[in-house]
Amino acid sequence: SEVIRLTEEYAGEYLSSISAKPVKKVLIAYVSAYGYTAEAAGFIASGIRESGDLEVEVADIETMPASELDARLTLADAILAGSPTINQNTLLPVYTLFALINPLRDKGKPAGAFGSYGWSGEATTIILNVMKSLKLDVFDDPGSFKFRPGGSKEEMLKEYGRKFGRKVLGI
Repeated sequence: SEVIRLTEEYAGEYLSSISAKPVKKVLIAYVSAYGYTAEAAGFIASGIRESGDLEVEVADIETMPASELDARLTLADAILAGSPTINQNTLLPVYTLFALINPLRDKGKPAGAFGSYGWSGEATTIILNVMKSLKLDVFDDPGSFKFRPGGSKEEMLKEYGRKFGRKVLGI
């Protein structure tokens, strides 16, 4: 009976949290090797906030417990995943993110990818392809940039955020 009571309590909390959301929420989940992808996440978040009334959560997922990441995914209306390209791949925490995206619960959520690279830049393409297979509404234009995201790259990333924000808002 205690398990049933707790299930009912948790389900009630979840239902009230998703039905009482006056503002759509964007989760920017990233992992960063040298700080460049983290810096980019901030620029993109700034652009999203400029696009309209959206709540933006920027989360470094490198050491985040899976249960915490899953809770954040559950409450998010849209998902952006960021990763540098290392050895022509994305990083392990992004694969954990993929494992937690539920194609039934998260189907149709706007999603996108961004990240830094030094030579080849495959991480964003990998992320977008997996997101498509997970039935997310993929924003095909990745926010990719070479090395550090300063100068004109900063404006490009803010514009990427503004475009993604407009997609989430349906404008």
